[in-house]
Amino acid sequence: MAKEDLAAVHQELELDHVYVHPSLRSLVSESDEESLQQQAAQADHPTYIVVWPYRPGDAYGGKPADLLTRLHDQYPEPGIYLSNEVRLEPIGDSYGVEIDGRQWGVGGEQDGPIEWRVKSQVGMERQPDVVTSFERGLELLAMDPGDLEQLHGTTLDERSATYRAEHPPEDEGGWQAPVVTGLVALLALFVAWRVVVSFRKQKQPAPLPKSAMQRIRAAQSKELLARAQDESQALGELLDELEISPHDDRSAWQAALDHYAAVRRLLESEEPDPLDVVGALVLTQRGEDALSSARAGQPWEPSRTCFLNPLHGKAAREQRIEVEGRLIDVPVCAACRTALRKKQVPDIFDVVRRGQPRHYFETDVEPWASSGYGALDPDLLKLLTRPRH
Repeated sequence: MAKEDLAAVHQELELDHVYVHPSLRSLVSESDEESLQQQAAQADHPTYIVVWPYRPGDAYGGKPADLLTRLHDQYPEPGIYLSNEVRLEPIGDSYGVEIDGRQWGVGGEQDGPIEWRVKSQVGMERQPDVVTSFERGLELLAMDPGDLEQLHGTTLDERSATYRAEHPPEDEGGWQAPVVTGLVALLALFVAWRVVVSFRKQKQPAPLPKSAMQRIRAAQSKELLARAQDESQALGELLDELEISPHDDRSAWQAALDHYAAVRRLLESEEPDPLDVVGALVLTQRGEDALSSARAGQPWEPSRTCFLNPLHGKAAREQRIEVEGRLIDVPVCAACRTALRKKQVPDIFDVVRRGQPRHYFETDVEPWASSGYGALDPDLLKLLTRPRH
């Protein structure tokens, strides 16, 4: 069925660069579609918009990136491709409609995700509907990069300040996990320090200058923490909205609650370790997955994450790599596997430790380093009960 879907989408995009699924016509009128067509036509690069009814567990895993990537693989035409996320209507004043995007063959830009600040800014502004989300996304894509960076930084500071004001640290034992619904991540990208790396044993790099190290750590910590706060807040508030129904799987519900509780513990500190923040993001995603299984009446088992970068999500297949002179088989995502196959440097999650860049799995922070954030041992909740360092 997916092949027929993509053919229909491509045919419409060839005509006017905007495809609206028939089931979503109530959300995007013909006049709205014409407005988006005109705005897309004014973009500097070929720009395409796909409005699609994603659902967790559908043919695209509920992920716009999957549909857009398959679409481009089947019809490899250059341009910027945008699509909506799962949530098509806002939830109160806290969560708006979000978009995602991919780009191929855009001059001066790498193939892959669109500029991450565009997706992030749309999410933080809490757009009220699908059309407004795409309109704002197109505006941000056309913005000067420096202006976009400044806007995003200002908005991020405001959101972080608001979150801390509304969610002060609670007394020990003073919080409990509430009851459930799904989570749509506000962000899919993060800012982190990366270096050109090799899996072969090599001489340690010289320490970074203190000023550079501080800037790197500050930028990394701010972005990751803001994302974790937003996503965990979304999960917590959405957990409150539903009650368990007779057909739901109770063990999966409990798993969602337990993962949310673990996230709250990791984020209790005002300035948590960046590795713990990434752990909170991984656990939040697992809470969402467990909830989806619960609502579908199915048991849930944790999936393995990409060993090289836990924020890449679920691993596709195992790959043999060399780490500090040892050959090991680890699960990796499709993007990392492709990079390794092409002898390219994959997108590894690195941190700064004692002034030096380190792969996260070369640190002593547990349970993340030894488990690969669940890649090597998927039961993170059990591991979190053990000594942390």
